[in-house]
Formats: sequence, structure tokens, C-alpha cells
Amino acid sequence: MKNISKIIILSIALTMLAISSGCYLYREPSMVRNVETVSGDNMVYLVWDRNSDSNIDYYRIYRSPTPSGEYRLIAETHYCDYYDYGVYNGVTYFYAISAVNIHGTEGPLTDYLIYDTPRPEGYYATMADMDYYPEHAGWDFSAFHNCDMSSSSCDIYYDYYQGTGYLVCADNYTDIQDMGYCYNFDDVTYAPEYGWSPSGEEIVTCGHIYVIWTRDNHFAKIYIRDYDSYEILFDWAYQLDPGNRELGISAGKIVSSHQR
Repeated sequence: MKNISKIIILSIALTMLAISSGCYLYREPSMVRNVETVSGDNMVYLVWDRNSDSNIDYYRIYRSPTPSGEYRLIAETHYCDYYDYGVYNGVTYFYAISAVNIHGTEGPLTDYLIYDTPRPEGYYATMADMDYYPEHAGWDFSAFHNCDMSSSSCDIYYDYYQGTGYLVCADNYTDIQDMGYCYNFDDVTYAPEYGWSPSGEEIVTCGHIYVIWTRDNHFAKIYIRDYDSYEILFDWAYQLDPGNRELGISAGKIVSSHQR
């Protein structure tokens, strides 16, 4: 009887210890928090906070073409980020993420909106000064390359005048805004609604990012690498989805389809 009593007491003690420490073997992991996305060229980068539970083994990433549609499992990872290369530029994708512990118990899917619209981008592009080489001074975002500054498809062009470089909108229906100095291209993730240059031009500064709102309601950005009296060197990104301000958006923001 004494041995049985000891076994019962030990069993009760172990149970109480498990309860006090929260170590139920199959307790559901908590929800993944603070998921953010960055738009890439035919790619979406997702990153999130490490789960607060100590026994997490890996994470599952789900994707859907609509916010309320069927979310299908696309990947599993032991890390707190994921590059999704199975996407296309100009298409919006919706995501959900869950955590799975070492016992195979999966936690709840994220219950907040996570989405992204990948877009094309390019690096080390150039525009010539309008007085030096006007046929190469303009940029057509929809075509992803240079154009004549007088072309009907030109969005912006480069003008170097009396020691200062300028980015100039090609017409009165195109807007531009200097977003200031940035450490990298993804520091500006979303086109603003207000603050556009009233003159339709901005002074060129190395390390600055400029956002452009084209005449046909598309948004783009460029990052200035270098410039001189002959040409400007820059990186660019262009959102194919009309009215979509997303240029590398963080999750939780609502896409605005502001119409002219």
C-alpha cells in the first residue's frame, strides 16, 4: 500500500509540474505574429517574429489568390523568413502562416491580412542629360527602358542645369516626390497619397529614392546611385497593377486604388 501511495503521489506531483510549467505535450502553439512582406521581381519575401513557444520545430506557409479563398500549403521552413518565387508580377497574393511544435501540433493560422503584389525592377539603369543625348534622356516605366524625352511614352527625363541635376516629369499628368535618403531600395515600400512636387520636378541627390505616379495611374520608384553632367545612374521598380501603391509593402496596410 505504501508503494502504491508513493506512485500516486509521484504521479500527482508530475502532473502538477506539467501544469505549472505549461508543458503539455500537445498544447497548440501560439499564433505567428508581425508578419511582413517585401515585393520583389516575380518574388515575395516574408519575414515574421520568432514564435514565443520554446518547442517550435518549423513554420508552414500558405497562399491564396483571394483573402477569403482556399489557402494552400506551399512551403515549410525552420527559419523565420521565406522567399516565395512561385508568383508573377502584377498579381496580388494572400498569405497565412502557422507554427508547428516538435510533437507535430500545428498552431492557428494568422488571422490578419497578409498580402503582396510583386513587381518588376532593374538595377544600374541610366538616363542621359537632355541636352547631351535627348534620345536617351527619358525613361518609360511600362517598357522598362530608355526612350526619347519627347516620346509620348516618356514618364520622366534627366536634366542637368548649371551644376544641378533634375528629375523632371514628362507631362502635367505625371507626379514625382523625393522620399529622402534611404539605406537600401526597400526602405520605401509604399507610394504616398500626398506631397507631390507642384513643379513636377525634383533635385537629384545620391542615395535618395523618388516615387513617380504615372499618367496612366501606375506607381514606380527609383534609387539614385550616381549622377554627373552627362547621365544619371539608378535602380528602378514599377508596379504593374494600376492604382496599386505597393512598391515593397509591409503586411497589414490596405491597398488604395486612388483614381485620378
